[in-house]
Amino acid sequence: MPRILYVAWILHYRKRLDVYLRPEPLPITLGTKKTPGGVKWLEEGLLDRHARYRVEDFLLRKALETGIKITLIAGDPTIPHSIFSPDRLPPSDELVISYLSPRMFTILFLCPSAEHALILGSDTEHIFEVSSKDIFLHVFSRKEEKKTLGWLQRLRIHGIPRQIALSVPYSHFLDKDTFLDFVMGGAMILTHYFLDQLEKWIFTITRARIANGHEPWNQWTRASRVHSRRG
Repeated sequence: MPRILYVAWILHYRKRLDVYLRPEPLPITLGTKKTPGGVKWLEEGLLDRHARYRVEDFLLRKALETGIKITLIAGDPTIPHSIFSPDRLPPSDELVISYLSPRMFTILFLCPSAEHALILGSDTEHIFEVSSKDIFLHVFSRKEEKKTLGWLQRLRIHGIPRQIALSVPYSHFLDKDTFLDFVMGGAMILTHYFLDQLEKWIFTITRARIANGHEPWNQWTRASRVHSRRG
């Protein structure tokens, strides 16, 4: 590790090579025209795991409620497919979500709506793809029960540019409106924001340069440009 860091220091500070954050390997499941393969798949982090539990619990209930069969396909071939089937067969419809990274689950949790998640995670960062955007939006929806924007939703819209003028539901599809869920959800959102700012601070004080257009803290700026181009 010291030798790797030493060589990295030479390449970055002496040779002036920018940091290019390692992309996820390219799987066959996303239908890319590029050759599948790459470096080792990143392991699931604690926050990603917590978000995944929430999403899976939600999809299990949603499949029963809507009659839609939902399949999650990970790019990592060692992860089995997650299938959420309705009680009635055949299902009324089917949704397939193919994803490169566990980051998809945190995107679903942190974005204030399904529309925001599609713009950021699918259209901009290309973390996941869906078989049908209309069915995706239908599945990841929730009947409005409140008339004022909840605190967790106000946290979620923090940092999203005003140019992304999408409707924000009063409550999130993954929130259960219990005190424990309120505390856990708030802690999770604030922890993500803290880690994002910490990462930006570390790169700033070390004067490390990430390749232009790949800065993690500018993801919503990139999403805003994608959204504006699509009118």
